[in-house]
Amino acid sequence: MSEAAEESQSRAALWTELTEARARLRELEVANDTTRRIDIAVGMLMARRRYSEAQARGALQQMSLGSQRMIRDIAEEIIRTA
Repeated sequence: MSEAAEESQSRAALWTELTEARARLRELEVANDTTRRIDIAVGMLMARRRYSEAQARGALQQMSLGSQRMIRDIAEEIIRTA
């Protein structure tokens, strides 16, 4: 393989790694934001209803199961209606 071909292949591999790393970063940012929003909703339930953290998280899970919606969507609704 020529030097130019090897360099091209190396650049393509680096580009693939960079693209995958950026995608993973976006996934982690979304996961972090989701966790933060759920934690805010848990805190709001704890304050409003005087729940323990476990009770508040359980309430979110029950609301999610009962409505067949994602917990993060329930959390957003709790935050929005505060």
